[in-house]
Amino acid sequence: MAVVWRVLEILLMIDDDNRQAMRTWRTLVALALIAMFVHTLGADGYLKFAGVDGFASSKDIERINSMLDSAASHTKKIEDSLLEKAIIDLRSKQCAANSKIYFTERLGELMDQYYEVNKRAFQLPSCEDLK
Repeated sequence: MAVVWRVLEILLMIDDDNRQAMRTWRTLVALALIAMFVHTLGADGYLKFAGVDGFASSKDIERINSMLDSAASHTKKIEDSLLEKAIIDLRSKQCAANSKIYFTERLGELMDQYYEVNKRAFQLPSCEDLK
């Protein structure tokens, strides 16, 4: 509680005659102004020598976009291979099953999903090819 009261005294300058409070207040204001000035310099890129880069340049944005495109392409390849594997696994289960109704419906859903992703139909292997 004493800390809160001390902070209130400093911020509100409750005791105007106290020189220590005035000095503390002025020091805090000066430090805040210096911090804002240094932050502004860093944000504008004037402090590169200190390792502060500031805002992203167009080269940085292009590099990030390139990395995102590469990651998206890689993710699509993984998604395609997982979807193809799921279709082939389901097709082999369909070929081995006595009742093919469930597998046929689920296979149709996966084939539709593959078409939505790749804009082409998946070439479904025959049961003979899977043996």
